[in-house]
Amino acid sequence: MAFYMGSGAAAAAYTERPANDSLTEHKTWQIPIKHNIFEILKSNESQLCEVLQNKFGCISTLSCPARAGNSTPAQQVFRRRLTPGIELSVWKDDLTRHAVDAVVNAANEELQHGGGLAGSLVKAGGLEIQEESRMLIATFGKVSTGGIAITKAGRLPCEWIIHAVGPRWTAMDSQTATGLLRLAIQNVLHYVCVENTQIKTVAIPALSSGIFQFPLDLCTHVILATIHCYFQMKQPVGNLKEIHLVSNEELTVASFKDRAESIFGKESSPWGSPGTTLSSNATLHIGQGLTLHIVQGCIELQTTDVIVNSGYKSDLKTGSVSQSILKRAGFGMEQKLDKITLSAGHQTVLVTEGFNLACQYVFHVLWTHDNKNQVFCAEMNKRSNELNLSSNSVVSVPQWTRGEQRSGLEAGGPTINLIGVKVEEMYEAEEWIEGLLTSEKHYTIENSHILYLGKKEHDTLSQLQTTLGVSISETVSPSKATLEVRGDQAELIETVTNIECMLCEVQEEVARRKKRSLWGLLEQWTDQQGKLDEMEELDTYLHYPVSLTQDLQDRKRQFEKCGLWVVKVGKIDNDVLMAAFQEKKKMMEGRTLRGPGSQRLFQQVPYQFCNVVCRVGFHRLYSTPHDPVYGTGIHFTKSLKKLADKVKKSSSTDRLIYVFEADVLTGSYCQGSSLNITPPPLSPGALDAHDSVVDSVSNPETIVVFSGVQAMPQYLWICTQDRSLSQHQMWGQDYSSGLEMVSSLQSWWEVSNGSPV
Repeated sequence: MAFYMGSGAAAAAYTERPANDSLTEHKTWQIPIKHNIFEILKSNESQLCEVLQNKFGCISTLSCPARAGNSTPAQQVFRRRLTPGIELSVWKDDLTRHAVDAVVNAANEELQHGGGLAGSLVKAGGLEIQEESRMLIATFGKVSTGGIAITKAGRLPCEWIIHAVGPRWTAMDSQTATGLLRLAIQNVLHYVCVENTQIKTVAIPALSSGIFQFPLDLCTHVILATIHCYFQMKQPVGNLKEIHLVSNEELTVASFKDRAESIFGKESSPWGSPGTTLSSNATLHIGQGLTLHIVQGCIELQTTDVIVNSGYKSDLKTGSVSQSILKRAGFGMEQKLDKITLSAGHQTVLVTEGFNLACQYVFHVLWTHDNKNQVFCAEMNKRSNELNLSSNSVVSVPQWTRGEQRSGLEAGGPTINLIGVKVEEMYEAEEWIEGLLTSEKHYTIENSHILYLGKKEHDTLSQLQTTLGVSISETVSPSKATLEVRGDQAELIETVTNIECMLCEVQEEVARRKKRSLWGLLEQWTDQQGKLDEMEELDTYLHYPVSLTQDLQDRKRQFEKCGLWVVKVGKIDNDVLMAAFQEKKKMMEGRTLRGPGSQRLFQQVPYQFCNVVCRVGFHRLYSTPHDPVYGTGIHFTKSLKKLADKVKKSSSTDRLIYVFEADVLTGSYCQGSSLNITPPPLSPGALDAHDSVVDSVSNPETIVVFSGVQAMPQYLWICTQDRSLSQHQMWGQDYSSGLEMVSSLQSWWEVSNGSPV
């Protein structure tokens, strides 16, 4: 096989973040996963990223430590998304061992691979690479500068070698050399993106910077700038997922990283820390069968038998190391510690299970005595004997004196890295991921937008069943709609991520239709059609945390009296919704019967619909499922106790609960019925209808309206049934005051205008 080539507005998801936000203010979480799960997710990474961004507003990546068996492990020092489906990374590694689909070789015009990188590739891959290259030259002639030729890869851990002929710096002027290097990279990108759709990963060296003497920093800049421009100008049509920029020379790696950061921005992620090119791990054999590993990374992410925590007995939750361990372990560990600390007596080490950590046990060292070292050693020895830890067991101990300077580098097993602005979006995304990964043989998707699936979507479901060997059953009832997927884990995960992507698209289309309908009503009710036409493509709303006024303090106490502990309250401002609401209010005020009857009511909404409610208003699809005993409309309640009672029956205590407080135009109402799909007439045969229906005319607590413009969201309350969760340090202090503006955050870190949910 041989191939020769001679020379020749993305939508963004709305999220919240402070007006003075910077990349360093984004929150990063790591979710440890098993190696087999990593492989499954890696093959579905594009869909996973799309779901996590569209459903939860999170950027996500997958990380895995270097492969075992390399004498010098591959080290990744930079990672960034170019598009939602293509990722760019910089590696320090030997290209002869770098496992990708295609490797780019720095070749000469005759494809004589005698020295440099070319010689190394032939030495590792076998003489058949040189022989196939010779046949190419005999058939097509020399490869012109800027051109490429393709051969198989022999024994190399890749399928293809792309022999790219870069310019010789000393043989031409700098402008010509720069243009030819750019052409060579463009030809490489065209081949991997268009010509060969089997390629998912490609590794590119610093072409021409070696024997051809192209200045290193200019070389890496041209390569990265060409990649950046290529994907800005062209929509990828192949299956390419990853571009690796690879060198085993530290100066070249540093130059690639520096130029990447200058073009794409510095990282704010779990893959590396500023100023750090390589990790500084060390291994010491200290005798008696013991090995000491010094690892730069997060203590809470280590895969060991025991992790050691420490703190004062009065408060084990103080200190960054302890907080990180407790956060990753989950609230079960905190509850266990609270219980056993009371009966600890003079014990200096408390032992708990690992809970959500990747270890069997956690030893919590209590510093209470002056002779800390002796007490610590004696107690550790005692606990090790009690737990029968073998000589092969691994214990992770944090470097307590530098706990504040944890770098965030991944040092354990594979992880899913989440990057977001809001704690709640990270929390919900992690819960969804863990639910999917722990499901055995079946997974249930509950989403009201299943009701909107058409022929195209059902054809997709049928195709998934055929190609992946899974079964998908759809259940629709008056109160909810579900899809149940059954199959083996790999196929189950692939099917669910594809379905969730599809449902996000359906949700966006429903929201767009609702938005168009909203603008249509405003055009009917006002004489500002020209102005509305200009504004229709914009999304103009704010969602920002507020200081608790006396009124909000009183409302907060009402929530907590019902067992809902408030962690955050945000104000919603939406000029378009408010204009429609006010016009509807004027129309209702003109009626002779009852006045507009505006009431302050509540509605629980699943997290994934919160932003769309802020954006286009309430819809019966967006609320938690209701038995339509009073009508198939938009249900609100006056009673927080009634809402809380329903929550307690259906939600686990560690779930976050999202409750909108809204002004609702109830107007003229009557007793509701399950037969109501619109408000019933004021009297039999009357043309005018009621404005809403209720559960009880004499003492209404549940109110159902049938038009979203009758309700204006005012506040979003985020609550939990777990008081300790509401007081957890992860919420920080940024939710009590300060303005958060709506902005756009794309998966490749660019900000642009757009309106999808």
